[in-house]
Formats: sequence, structure tokens, C-alpha cells
Amino acid sequence: MGSILVTIFIYGAIASMIIVPLIIVFFIIQADKKGCTLEIEATITGFKSFTVYDLDHPNMENYYGTYTYTYNGKQYNGEGSGLLPWKHHVGQRILIYINPNKPWKSSTYKQFQRLVNRNIIIFILCFIFMILFVFGIGFLFGNS
Repeated sequence: MGSILVTIFIYGAIASMIIVPLIIVFFIIQADKKGCTLEIEATITGFKSFTVYDLDHPNMENYYGTYTYTYNGKQYNGEGSGLLPWKHHVGQRILIYINPNKPWKSSTYKQFQRLVNRNIIIFILCFIFMILFVFGIGFLFGNS
């Protein structure tokens, strides 16, 4: 009976090792279709601030930058949370990412790369967990 359970767990782990990468590839393809993946240059036009009211940080002031960019001869405006007045200045040229199919959508972070990095970390953690799980089950049933 013990060897049957070990076999089931091993086949489950192998199936998971095949399914998890396929799921990651699916999400990468979806992100590539939807996300801001085209790198272009923008110019910072200003900074805006807003106050956060919460128990941990009452009246904490946060900032975000505004920028302008041109794509296919048309000018667009955007906002970026990673643009800070003590790190950047008005008129500074920065790299942003836009969705080439919807150029009014922009980001100061490459969403595709962020999704890939997160999925790689999840895959590595799942892979490590599966290996430890399979060896742990094999050890438990191997010693009984």
C-alpha cells in the first residue's frame, strides 16, 4: 500500500512540474498581449502629492510624477508612482513602457518583466516544495 502512495505522489509531482511551467507561459503570453511592453522616452512635466490617512502613518505625504510622451506622432500624458521629486526633476527624460495597441496606457515599470519575475519566483518555490515533498514522502514510506 505504501509503494502505491509513493507512486501516486511521484506522478503528481511530475505532473505538477509540467503543468506549472505551462501555466507560467500562459500568463507570460497574456501579459505580453495586455501589458505595457514597448519602451519609449518621456519627459517629466511635474509632480503631484497626496496625503494618506491611516493609523500607522497619519498624514503621510506621497508623491507621483507626471510625464508626457509621443507615440506615432501623437502626444500623451501619464503618471508614475516611481517618479519622486527628490530623485527626478521637471524636464528630465525617462524611459517608460506603453501598450503599443493602446498607447494612452503607460507605466514607469515594465509590467511584463514584473510578471515574469514574479512567476519565476513562484515556479522556483513550487519546484522546491514539490521536491522536498516527494523526498519526504519517499523517506517516510521507505522507513516503514
